[in-house]
Amino acid sequence: MKNFYLKLFFVMMCLSSQAQFLYPRAGLTASVNTNRPPYTEINAKVGYTIGVGYNLPLTKVASLQAELNYVRKTFGSDYEENTSLQIGEDVYNVHEKRTDKYSISYLEIPLLLKVSIFHPDFFVMGGPSVSMGLGGSRKYILDRESSYLGSLHEKGTGDINFSGSPSQNDEDAHFDNRWDVGIHVGLGALLFKKLMVEWRYNFGTINLIDNSDSKNRYLQLTFSTPIQLKK
Repeated sequence: MKNFYLKLFFVMMCLSSQAQFLYPRAGLTASVNTNRPPYTEINAKVGYTIGVGYNLPLTKVASLQAELNYVRKTFGSDYEENTSLQIGEDVYNVHEKRTDKYSISYLEIPLLLKVSIFHPDFFVMGGPSVSMGLGGSRKYILDRESSYLGSLHEKGTGDINFSGSPSQNDEDAHFDNRWDVGIHVGLGALLFKKLMVEWRYNFGTINLIDNSDSKNRYLQLTFSTPIQLKK
C-alpha cells in the first residue's frame, strides 16, 4: 500500500498540466487511544506534526492532495486502585497510583479529496492514510502506599518498540503492530491567499496491541503556505 501512494504521488506530479501546489505544513496534535483497561483513564496529550503536501486540482471546486508527514502521537494513562493484601489472618490495604505518557512517532501518507464549500477559499476534506510506526518514548511514575509494605515512589523512562517480541526491560513499552491504516476528515480555509489553516480528525483502524481494542485517534491543527509549481 505504501508503494501505491508513492507511485500515485509521482504520477500526479508528472502528468498534470494544471496548476500544482506544494504545501509545507506544521502543526499540533492531540492524541488518545481506545484502550480502556480497568481502573484506568486515557488522556489526550499534545504532540506535533511536520510535513509537505502536493495538491492537484481536478475541477474548480475539487482537488486531490497527497502528503508525507511526520506525526508525533502522544497520550497518557492514569491508573489508580485500592486492593487488599492478606498475610495470615491480617488484611492490609494497598493503594497504587500510576501515570504513563506515551509518545509514538509515525511516518504518515494521506491521500485526501478536498472540496470547496460556500467560497473557493473554504473547504472540507477526507480520505485514507497509511502510517508506519518509527518508535518513541514512554515515561511513568508509580506510587504505592501500604501499612505492611510501606511506601514506594518510582519513576522511569523507556523506549517504544515494534519488535517481534516484548522487551525484557520493564521500562520499555512494546506494541505489536507498526502499521496503521486511518481515515482523515476535516475542514480548512485559505486566509489572505497565503496561509492555509486545517483542522482534522484521524481515526486508526488497526490495534496497537493484538487481541485488544487499542486504536489510535488524534486531532490536528496545521498551518501551511501554498507554493505554486505550475500555472
